[in-house]
Amino acid sequence: MPTSNFFIQARCESSRFPNKVIRQFTSGLTILDVILNRLFEASTRLQRPVNVYVLSPETPASKQIEHVLKRYTYVKFILGHPTNVLKRFQKAIKMLSLEQERQPIVRICSDNPFIDFVEVFRSIDSYCKTSPGYYQPYFNGTPSTLTYTGLAYELIDTIELLKLKTQMPRAEHVTPDLYSLSSDINCRIRFHDFELVYPTIPRGLRLTIDYERDFWMIDSFLSKFGIPWSVKTGDLVKIISADTKVVEEMTYNSMVAEPKK
Repeated sequence: MPTSNFFIQARCESSRFPNKVIRQFTSGLTILDVILNRLFEASTRLQRPVNVYVLSPETPASKQIEHVLKRYTYVKFILGHPTNVLKRFQKAIKMLSLEQERQPIVRICSDNPFIDFVEVFRSIDSYCKTSPGYYQPYFNGTPSTLTYTGLAYELIDTIELLKLKTQMPRAEHVTPDLYSLSSDINCRIRFHDFELVYPTIPRGLRLTIDYERDFWMIDSFLSKFGIPWSVKTGDLVKIISADTKVVEEMTYNSMVAEPKK
């Protein structure tokens, strides 16, 4: 079984919620802890070998991320361009010689604690059969990276990623470049539908953590219902879907532009 390469983007400089990746929930865990624990639980259960890299900007604040990662000896911490995540990825790919493997990398954002890694591994298997160049799930006809479901991930061919260029001087998102330049780099984009995997998923579900309000909303929800952070994504969706009040509280329509802290 080939080793899968996971890249988790993590930075402390978020303008909407600074330091969110190292903020501790009531359980004492950070978002990074939750993502890493869920990833390694799935890889161990499925017997899938993985390399895990946390990719951060080369800034003083990133030392706090490095501190969190000290308890994970199997995670490699990589620093890169301070304001451009695409350049960060390209540097890491070259440094690790991943362009030689012709394997896709898995891109994970560190504000999405409930990613279904079992589903990610299924996607990797599907990708390797068809080699589309780029692959991600979508929800209600919209690419998941452009929604607030918090379940988004992307599989990207390393050679194609190295070809990309960004026109934005401060670029913290790879996806817009993939969409706009895909025809130029011959990157065939493929999607699959989340609604087929989670048929009860509420429209507008918000499990991403963009704001401090998101952080406390999710933390209080898990505490109230006694739900562990290791909960399977499908089970979590079912629990939320069964309570109309919870659905109302945890959907995008309930959010305001600038949530109160």
